[in-house]
Amino acid sequence: MALDLSDIQGNPLRGYRLPFARYVFVNLTDPEAARALMGRICMHITNAEIWTEGKPSSTLNMALSRTALRALALPRATIEGMPDAFLEGMRARADILGDTGRSAPEHWDEVWRNHVDVMFSINAQTSEARKERFEWLSSCINAGGGEIVGHQDAGVLQVNGKFLRTEHFGYSDGISQPIFDRSPQSQSKITAASSPQHPGSGKLGADGWESIATWEFILGHPNESKELPATPKPPIFTHSGSFMVYRKLRQNVAAFRAYFEEWDARYPGGAEKLRAKFVGRWSDGTPLALSPETSNQDISSDPMRVNDFIYNDDSEGLKCPLGAHLRRMNPRDSMGFGSDLTRIRRILRRGLPYGTWADENVPVDNTDRGVVFMALNASITRQFEFVAEAMGELRQRLPLGRGARPCYWKLRSWYIHYSRRYLKRGRTLFCKDIPAFVECAGGDYFFVPSITSIRMMVEGSIDPR
Repeated sequence: MALDLSDIQGNPLRGYRLPFARYVFVNLTDPEAARALMGRICMHITNAEIWTEGKPSSTLNMALSRTALRALALPRATIEGMPDAFLEGMRARADILGDTGRSAPEHWDEVWRNHVDVMFSINAQTSEARKERFEWLSSCINAGGGEIVGHQDAGVLQVNGKFLRTEHFGYSDGISQPIFDRSPQSQSKITAASSPQHPGSGKLGADGWESIATWEFILGHPNESKELPATPKPPIFTHSGSFMVYRKLRQNVAAFRAYFEEWDARYPGGAEKLRAKFVGRWSDGTPLALSPETSNQDISSDPMRVNDFIYNDDSEGLKCPLGAHLRRMNPRDSMGFGSDLTRIRRILRRGLPYGTWADENVPVDNTDRGVVFMALNASITRQFEFVAEAMGELRQRLPLGRGARPCYWKLRSWYIHYSRRYLKRGRTLFCKDIPAFVECAGGDYFFVPSITSIRMMVEGSIDPR
């Protein structure tokens, strides 16, 4: 069954790659006024249809938290049929996600220490277009039914007016996204990067890389187990929808740079290579699995090569450490059985950096900077939370040190093998006293409904019977 692109919101199916964004957080008032507000906005939601005349000046998408479903007075049976993780919310699952210490909910931005009913995502080609769409959205909300309780700006980093396409640690971002059945990317042959044969973007099959089953990302379609999982009643409520994870991740750029400057002389290859070992790629995107000793622009600039790798020839982590961020978030074939154990754990990543770029040649100031991270998946528990928690728990069985992912977790110490020759002698580099490079500053779990579902909520016609 083909996807109805006119009924699916656009952001689960494609990365817009528009350089400016604003995420607007809204709380709803009484149900009748809230439904009227959604009715005013519904026809302006950006769907997943192919853009035949180029990108629009701006896009608008909407996601609902568990509290929004109650504010809209949805039937109790429908609400209670939603997944437990969604109904509990991110704050209640802080221990699962490792949100402790400075990342604990009591330290989050104020808006996330309370509740957010609705999140509107604005993406735009220019800051002026973003402002125009935000002013229109604000007028709709101010007409009744809701209250803006905060917003977060984000965008592609710029230096002297030029876009960088990196995040604040200096690494190319957004390189690898899973391709799934009947998505626009899997059906398009316009570019190599959007071809279904784009190596490394799906799962390993008998004949190479294959697309992942649709339901792993879009509800109401078969999953990798050829099943149609249970859904809340009525099933049409979640059909063609997706679940979204929103997290504001604050990056400690000063600590990141200082740590690798301190360790520069302790590792053969210096700070640049050590950073690559932590991340799993060189700063230009070249994967260590393909080029462990140096970056290679022939690889990093080629969409048919930059993700075409597996780890079956590097079981000891000599090229790409077992605990590298890239390898932990997508182990590919590292866990055995091809990609059978990882193909049901993939997530679609969205989001952009926030804050200004800190020049390499000047001291880093105290400006709040980081990444707005968004993950889209069919199961928050089986996909996002498993990646965040269970992949981290592999440290109990692997020689990784006392911590989890080196750049995006609370790592305290970490082992890196020098080479096979050193490994046989028991020689490794033991990195210790690693500061928290990233802290969570807030977020929550959201449901991204289909256009049909939005209209049903506006009409008050959702009936679980």
